[in-house]
Amino acid sequence: MGTLSLSLTGCHGSKGLPEFTVPEEFDTSRNYEITFWAKNDTNKTQTEIYKKAIADFEALYPNITVNLNLYTDYGKIYNDVITNISTNTTPNVCITYPDHIATYLTGQNTVVPLDDLFADEKYGLGGTQLAYDGPAREEVIPQFLNECSIDGHYYAVPYMRSTEACYVNKTYVENLGYTLPDVLTWDFIWKSPRL
Repeated sequence: MGTLSLSLTGCHGSKGLPEFTVPEEFDTSRNYEITFWAKNDTNKTQTEIYKKAIADFEALYPNITVNLNLYTDYGKIYNDVITNISTNTTPNVCITYPDHIATYLTGQNTVVPLDDLFADEKYGLGGTQLAYDGPAREEVIPQFLNECSIDGHYYAVPYMRSTEACYVNKTYVENLGYTLPDVLTWDFIWKSPRL
């Protein structure tokens, strides 16, 4: 499953929120606070990586404070986002799955479409005014970026990627009478009823 970083705005309520627009200039005289919800299953190394990335980001942008809230699983993030949409307490950014984003889109302007931001020459993908070496659009794997699109608009950044794997006990499988192919495929697994 892919994991994405999603940009949320606050409460949608009955009126919704104003549409997001990319600013002409980033206002460095103003202080900003970003709430970031991320998954961490008590992995201390992962926690330290988040903290270091946030510290590095805040050093580049001293007027931005990032508040990290760690969750033990994606389902809890999903439930809290859904619950907090109506109370205007959603995070600014969270790590989520594509199917979760579709649910978050039930509110008007609850999730910020990132199309204009991605394309912005200054602050978008590979932007000239970024204080760090951000990836250009062509440096992002197209299939991963496509998973961030719903109804022709991008709502997430493919921040990280996980994968599914199949491990096989070769001795056990061969004792069952099967010969493993050089390249194991799901088709082989499905056609081997005793596996």
